Amino acid sequence: MGEPYKPLDGYVFGFGYGATTDNLKIVRFDAFRHLNQEVFKYDVFDLKTSSWGKPPQYLTKDFIFTCDKVGRFLNGVLYWMITKLCYRILALNVKEMVFWKTKVPYELMYTWPLLVSIDGCLCMINSGIDVGRYDLWVCKDQGGVEISWLKAHSFTIRLEPHLRNNSFLFYILGNSKILIVDTSSTLLVMYDIPLH
Repeated sequence: MGEPYKPLDGYVFGFGYGATTDNLKIVRFDAFRHLNQEVFKYDVFDLKTSSWGKPPQYLTKDFIFTCDKVGRFLNGVLYWMITKLCYRILALNVKEMVFWKTKVPYELMYTWPLLVSIDGCLCMINSGIDVGRYDLWVCKDQGGVEISWLKAHSFTIRLEPHLRNNSFLFYILGNSKILIVDTSSTLLVMYDIPLH
């Protein structure tokens, strides 16, 4: 893509399209100092023109991205999990290139939520107080500036005793399976979410 520079931590990025599906864009973020201020620089690569938008734009660095570096794209909007004092969502309307921040369910503000898409819906999943207990939240009005959430399902994963204290939720696959990482052995455990 004609850009040799890469940050040490890697980019936070997302793939999406504006008015039409053939207008695919790649949005990427990099943190650095600009005019004596910590900022996120973001720029956009347009696959239709095969070029970077100029000049790069800046967002004040009053938040940090969570460890998931890839945005979720649904209905013209890219979503990333961010945090400062609590968890929130950074959203980007890809067609208009307009950003906003929106809330997560109150129950998830101070947990370690994972932002996912399941069957075309924006969802969040978190680990509750009890080890192995999870709640699945579904966005009721995605695409809007303010998002409301509905707790759709709660379930418990029955893990072997040695996995209970050494595992964390890693990723949700599109077929309602979740991947859990066993940090003691670096194994991936796949589990079917009992949604029905």
